[in-house]
Amino acid sequence: GGGAARPAKYILNPDTAEARELPSKITFQLAPGDVVSVQTPGGGGTAAALERDPERVAADAAQGKISAERARAVYGVVVDPLSYALDAAATAAARAALRSS
Repeated sequence: GGGAARPAKYILNPDTAEARELPSKITFQLAPGDVVSVQTPGGGGTAAALERDPERVAADAAQGKISAERARAVYGVVVDPLSYALDAAATAAARAALRSS
């Protein structure tokens, strides 16, 4: 939505006490049972986040690409956190509030 994309992250054995972030370029051998999590960057985009089609933002939330909270905070799009149904009236109000801040 017009912002900077986050860099990729590589995490060895995520969600464990031994978890550690790996550098972007590394050569090493994994031990049996090791897990590497690759978190790819999201696109920063070229247009203003508040101009993105609310239906597309709601679809992204429904597909798990973004959370309902992020849809509201970044795109000003309000979706039900369970059904991901778009709330058009609340979206208009949220976008107006974000534009004025």
